[in-house]
Amino acid sequence: MLDGLDEVANADERNAVSAWVNQQMTVYRETVFIVTSRPHGFQSAPIERVGTVLEVLPFNPQQVEDFICSLYRQNEIMRTGRETPAVLREAETLSDDLITRIQEQPAIAEMGRNPLLVTMIATVHYCGSALPGRRVELYQKICDLLLGARQQAKRMKVPLIGEQNKSVLQVLALSLMQAKTREFSLELATQIIQEELGKVAGNTLTGGEFLKQIKDWTLDKKQLLA
Repeated sequence: MLDGLDEVANADERNAVSAWVNQQMTVYRETVFIVTSRPHGFQSAPIERVGTVLEVLPFNPQQVEDFICSLYRQNEIMRTGRETPAVLREAETLSDDLITRIQEQPAIAEMGRNPLLVTMIATVHYCGSALPGRRVELYQKICDLLLGARQQAKRMKVPLIGEQNKSVLQVLALSLMQAKTREFSLELATQIIQEELGKVAGNTLTGGEFLKQIKDWTLDKKQLLA
């Protein structure tokens, strides 16, 4: 499975990847290849040997409701470690509240037709935040939650608050963008963020510790569902 052809930003590189995949499909004829991409990525660099093209359709209103109910049910079971009537009632209460809010806000209802976006909407709702009306605001809230807003709301002791985490990561993001790359070593990232991290954390946090904390928060779904 080759995920994200469209994420190869450079058109020439994307065409080179498509040509390579096409070559592998020619050599390994008995192997099943699955390539995922947003439409524009595949259309601009088609893979000739791909025989079947499938598109992910948007949810209809009933599918949105079914998805939210299932998501909250599994989240509550995972969070509590139980599948009791009380746990299921709590999941139903939460899902009913979100469904009602979505139905009352056309902009959110439109975003909710996308499986990824409705998952993000549910995460924001689950964490007690007001639902955003625009996609960019939704992404902003998700970033805030990942960078510590959830921990702050629960009065958990954290080395840095969300805005401080963001200020450090912005330095890293800018440096990578200027270098036109998304890859970096721990050593390089530590060097890039050292000055900004020193401004917000002093000597209380090393670059390695900071990056590990961010990685743990962004990879651990339970941080958002706790």
